[in-house]
Amino acid sequence: MSKKMIVAVIVAAIVVAGVVIGIQRANTSSSSSGSSSTYAKAFLADKPVVDRLIAGIPQNGFVLGKPKAPVSIVEYMDYKCPICGLASHNVTPAVITDYVKTGRATMELRPVHVISGNQSVTAALDGLAAAPQGRMWEFTELIMRNQGSETAPWLTDAVLTDAATTVGLNTTTWNATANGQGVVAQFFTIQNQWSQDTQAAGKGLATPTFVVHGPKGTVLFQGDVTLATFTQAITTVSGG
Repeated sequence: MSKKMIVAVIVAAIVVAGVVIGIQRANTSSSSSGSSSTYAKAFLADKPVVDRLIAGIPQNGFVLGKPKAPVSIVEYMDYKCPICGLASHNVTPAVITDYVKTGRATMELRPVHVISGNQSVTAALDGLAAAPQGRMWEFTELIMRNQGSETAPWLTDAVLTDAATTVGLNTTTWNATANGQGVVAQFFTIQNQWSQDTQAAGKGLATPTFVVHGPKGTVLFQGDVTLATFTQAITTVSGG
């Protein structure tokens, strides 16, 4: 089964299950917001910044940070969500610098589908497929720092391939992984866990959703947040 067919089946299954309810908008634009070559240049320009941000931090699959860190931060995100893009620009670098690099927390990416259309699902599968090669964080940060419009079909296979190439993925292996049943199973597991986590906290489905867990409990928050929100949550779950 081709990737397009896999994505179509996933989207249909999610809609039938009634999972996607949050910040959905129709894909109203028929034109791309930028060419593949434009994104390739932007990715190359941003790569040194992303490399410096991630440098020296252990990366194991979806998780960035030292395995024995006392606090874990999970981010449920959609590659086309503009608020997720804001977080990547304005908050994530400070969280990584202040808490992940210092060994106080790990941060885990969990891509989900909430924006209408197939492109966020395709990107989620491709992001998950970058994890076995230890490049999911670089792949994701490059894309999120160069987001197009939420309603435009900018996140094409060519753009995703440009991101994969820029971060040094073996694209043959990456494509094979993205087309495999293992990644599809991971995607549905994450989608279901997102639903369970938000329901347990009395929240609706929205991206980004952050779940901060530590020895003293769990804090969940969503949307356009600041570093102070993370600081307070980490203090709470750490017990001071």
